[in-house]
Order: sequence, then C-alpha cells, then structure tokens
Amino acid sequence: MKRMIIRLITIVRNAVFGPKILMRNLLENWLKEKEKEGRVKPKTLENYRRQVFVHLIPMLGEYEVQEITTEVLQDFVLYLEEENGLNPTTVKNIFGRLATVLNKAHKEGIIIENPCTDVVLPKASARTGKALSRLEQDKLEKVLNNDEGSKTLAVYIALHSGLRISEITALKWKDIDMENEFIYVRHSFQRISQQMTDGTNKSSLLLGKPKSVKSVRSIPMNDVLAMKIKEYYKGLEKWQKKGELFVISKENGSFYDVRTIQRYFNDVCEKANIEHHHFHDLRHTFATNAKACGIDIQLISEMLGHSQTKTTMDIYVHPSDSDKQNAIQLMNRLNKGKNSQRLRKQIENILEEIYPEVV
Repeated sequence: MKRMIIRLITIVRNAVFGPKILMRNLLENWLKEKEKEGRVKPKTLENYRRQVFVHLIPMLGEYEVQEITTEVLQDFVLYLEEENGLNPTTVKNIFGRLATVLNKAHKEGIIIENPCTDVVLPKASARTGKALSRLEQDKLEKVLNNDEGSKTLAVYIALHSGLRISEITALKWKDIDMENEFIYVRHSFQRISQQMTDGTNKSSLLLGKPKSVKSVRSIPMNDVLAMKIKEYYKGLEKWQKKGELFVISKENGSFYDVRTIQRYFNDVCEKANIEHHHFHDLRHTFATNAKACGIDIQLISEMLGHSQTKTTMDIYVHPSDSDKQNAIQLMNRLNKGKNSQRLRKQIENILEEIYPEVV
C-alpha cells in the first residue's frame, strides 16, 4: 500500500515538475556545489570525486532518483563488499556520501523519503595500529644512532613526539622553538591527484592546513628529541637554517616526499632486525609510552591532535604485556591474603590505567 502511494505521488510530481532526474545528474550537481563552496579541502574533494565517479555513478548513475529503493541500495552495498572486495570502512564512507546526496534530495522534495535509512551496512573491525615493544625501540634507536641526516631525524620526531608523517615533513625551522624546546604543528602535506592535459592523472603533494582544528598544536620535546634536533641543526650550513626552510629536507633545502621517509623507515626496521612496522606505528608507540609514564589521557590526546580522548584510548594506547603481567602478579598476591585492602586498591588503579572503560 505504501509503495502504491509513493508511486502515485511520484507520478503526480513528474507530471507537475517535468522530466525525471537521473542519479548521475544528482551526484554530479552535488559535487559541483561542493567545489564551488570552497570550504572543502582539496584532498577531501579528491575523495568525493573518486567515490562519485568510481563507485556511485558506474553502479547507480542511470537509475532515476525515484527508482532508488532500500533494496537497490542493499544490493549496491553487497556488491561493493563482495564483488569489489572493499573493506567495511571504505564501504561505509562511499555509502555515507550517497546518503548525504539523497538526504539533500529529500529536503528539496525530489524524493519522499531517504531510502538509505534502513540499509544494513557491514560491521568494521576495530582499527588499531601496532606499538613497538621496548626491545624493538631499543634496536631501532641503535640503528638510528649509527645513521644521520634529516630522514633519521624524521623517525626520532615521530617516536618522541607522536607527529603524523604528513606533519613531520611539513615542519619548517620557524616551527621549532629551540630555546623553550617546543614543536609547533601548523601545516601538513596532502597528496592530491590532478588530471593532466593528456587525460592522465598525476599525484602531487600540497602544503596546507593540518588534518583538523585540534591538529594545530604545540608539543614539548623530551630530552632525547631536543638533543637530536639541536645536534642536527648545529651541523647545517647557515643558509639551511632559514626559518622558511623545511626541517626534513634534501641537501638543496627542498622537502622529502612522505613515501621516501616511509621507505627509509622500512629499511631501518630491516637493519634493526625487528618485525615490519608502518611509520604510523611510531605514533602509536609514543602514545603507549606516554600512558605507561602516567601522563593524563586528555594531555596525550591533545599532543596527538585528537578531537576526542576516545580515539586516543580505543586506537592509539596499547597496554603492554608487562602491564598485564603486573596486574596478574598483584592478583596472585591478593589471593594469598596479604594486605588485601591495600592490594585491591593497587589492582584497581593499575586496571583503570590499562582499561579505563572497564573499571
């Protein structure tokens, strides 16, 4: 009955308002509006274009907007996941873009209701990185101590400050306060794709604002990092110390591509004979080390540039095996009845540090 009513309304609307609208037109018009707004970052716009032209238009472009039902969209989601082999997070991002476009169409009266509402999306597994163990960190720094150069410094900065690789490569000497030993994050590099005159696409790095408002931040250096930065700076030529020049740079002063730094880190891990790690794992390691030292989670979150402490706890802080062993040893002592009340409090404190949402 409901479908018949919707169909009837659609027939009347088409008769009154003219030709039907294809999903292709709806998606392209939305994309043009976003481009004209000028409020969306180039990298985000590039993602929008890829979602629209690679996934949405090829599959849904020739449908009339009124023909898009929950069933059609459920099949679309299934196709993305099973046929295209996309992970749940990517599927959700693509579907989220579609839901935004159809929600706009609903508000403008083009469709009666948004068919995205009842679509079941795949569940994403927990997105976590991998912090380096204490032994791995020692092996890594042993290799770094026998190396030199700005690429080596990039690894030290990541390990001892938690900066993202896009933020590290964007640092300029004017962002480093040597006297007060602070790093100021003001920019980051973003990789965007541009279409050339011959129709091919070429990617390039664009220096822009950091990931979010919270990402613009100041971070104090620990003694190790302050020493490494000062030693490196001292060895530079006078012209290389200009405030506008990049900290992580080639001999001619130009910046390094983030992929070059990632490849260098892969080589260092291999030389150190440790398990393969992504450069971003250094950020996880910094967060885990900071929590192990008793630093407040709110402060860690601010140093990492997170908008919410939940992101820091759920994704970046990894309880070590030694943390867990310490907790179990306390439980063993409690079971023996020694100083039960005091030990119970110690257990609660340790467990609260490791699993704050459980205790």
